[in-house]
Amino acid sequence: MVRLNAWLNQFQNRALTEAYQAAVAIKSLEENHFGGNKIETTEQGKTVTDYLQALLNRQLARVRFNLAQVKVSGFLLNRPSADTEWEGGEVDAQVLEKLAFIESIVGKYRTSTETEWPSLATPDPPEEGSEESGSSPAAAIVQTSPELPSEIIPVPPSIKPKSRNSGSFLDTAAQIRKELSPKYEQEVVRELRSIRKNQTTALRWLLILLFVPLLVQAFTRNIIFEPLLDRYFDANPTAIALNQELAEEFLHEFERFKSSLEVRELLGLVPAAAENGQESGTQEKLKEKAAELYQEAGYRTLDGWKNLLADLSGLMAFTALVYFGRNKLATLKTLTTRAFLSLNDPTKIFLLILFTDMFVGFHSVEGWEVILGGVMQHFSLPENDTFVKSFIATVPVIMDACIKFWIFNFLTRSSPSAVAILEKMNK
Repeated sequence: MVRLNAWLNQFQNRALTEAYQAAVAIKSLEENHFGGNKIETTEQGKTVTDYLQALLNRQLARVRFNLAQVKVSGFLLNRPSADTEWEGGEVDAQVLEKLAFIESIVGKYRTSTETEWPSLATPDPPEEGSEESGSSPAAAIVQTSPELPSEIIPVPPSIKPKSRNSGSFLDTAAQIRKELSPKYEQEVVRELRSIRKNQTTALRWLLILLFVPLLVQAFTRNIIFEPLLDRYFDANPTAIALNQELAEEFLHEFERFKSSLEVRELLGLVPAAAENGQESGTQEKLKEKAAELYQEAGYRTLDGWKNLLADLSGLMAFTALVYFGRNKLATLKTLTTRAFLSLNDPTKIFLLILFTDMFVGFHSVEGWEVILGGVMQHFSLPENDTFVKSFIATVPVIMDACIKFWIFNFLTRSSPSAVAILEKMNK
């Protein structure tokens, strides 16, 4: 425990130092280019602005990543009692001083959202009572409202679902009046910027959700669980019980090797006995082969435990990402919905038919058997026909019901022509 606390303390100090250095770099940018003020749009052109924006975003990401490490290590760190030097000592004062400095630097850039730092070229919000504030809904989207949560990126009206009264005479007249407004071009530009920001956040978060759990799974399996379990098996070879399938495979391979040696001994290809009264060469090779096969079977049995523990670690990482970034999922859902609705009707129907026939169709039974067999082999479990048949009899039926409900509840309102094509193809 003492070594773990020392390692966590060192890890926390290193992460805090990295975050402090990133904050110092941001302050240096402010002093060198903006007179110590907040980094905003420069008068030197878009190229310089984009370059400074990239430097700012890199340092802010560095601060955010290292502060997350500080939080995790601080949660896991077991603090000593009150009579030791740590509690209330000089180390805590230094930590608080560095954190206060970091907050004073990066706090000004956390006004709009914690996930998307404000752009250098973001226009100022219109003054209250002006024409733009009264007739520009897109301008209200760009400006930040203090009542919004810090991680929710507002959705522009072009990607919001249309209301039930859409298409009426009053709505058409209002749309024409808005398009004739002299501020309409600015509204469109701001709306496109907001859409681009949402898309960038959604794509980045999608990549994080895909790759971070996979990296955690691979890291924990190859670096943590595999050496530990292999070392335990080498020290206690009889502590791991082989499952029935691996035991039968072990006996079958051993019998095949034994029969091969006996035939070769009868043919004179292998000496029948060793000199000086030692065991025969065949018996010695059988012992070596038995030990080799048993060790291989034991490692294959441990592969199931390694995969199970590593998969649980990856699942915990995925759950943590979803929980701490749950507000970003709304942006990701908006992106996937827009991407699907932007497809033409034949493409939508093709994807639906391909998915349903593959997982819930008539020919999906063989596919599910292959998938379940691969899962059981992944966890070194014996194949169970009862479980496989029960799974195939229930899960695809539930999936089919969910897909039909989704088509009825969502697709009929968003793309009724696609539903009509689907009904004709299913007849």
